[in-house]
Amino acid sequence: MSYIKLKEYEGQFRKVQIERVEPFGDYINGFVQSVGKEVVVIQQFHDFYCEGYGVIRNKDISNIRSGEYERFFEKMIKGEGIIDCLKAPLIPKVDTIRDLLVFFMEKKEYVIVECERDRDEESTFSCGLISEIEGDTIWIKEFDALGNWCEEELGVELSEITQMQFQTPYLSIFSKYIPSISDQE
Repeated sequence: MSYIKLKEYEGQFRKVQIERVEPFGDYINGFVQSVGKEVVVIQQFHDFYCEGYGVIRNKDISNIRSGEYERFFEKMIKGEGIIDCLKAPLIPKVDTIRDLLVFFMEKKEYVIVECERDRDEESTFSCGLISEIEGDTIWIKEFDALGNWCEEELGVELSEITQMQFQTPYLSIFSKYIPSISDQE
């Protein structure tokens, strides 16, 4: 259901609000860039700021809204000239998170990988570079909140990844202040 509905908005200047199932239960607002068999890539918007791109699993979507509120938001974006920041990311058409992670590993591009859990379990939020994909596990060379590269790489099962982000202001700014990974080797 979500796949078919989201295809209507793919690559269009049509804002959507995507609600995710529990335990996530949050909303993602923005413009649908790509819809694959298992994932959707959306250019995220918070208030009137581009927040980079998010990737969520289709199976985690509980509702999609694109109505009068979103049309008014589009009108304001056009009126304020913010429309210029809307653009499709330079990524290939993908069907799975794995496809996207392979692309980012080859490009050596920073990503955020999230493994969200229910309220009783600890979720993980990892920033860094994908160093290897082996079977159903990815390996991330992470940096911490002080801009230091972690000594140990983090192994994450692909099935545990619930959301990822790329080309966000968070990653862009952090990447300016952390040492080059080659300096750490």
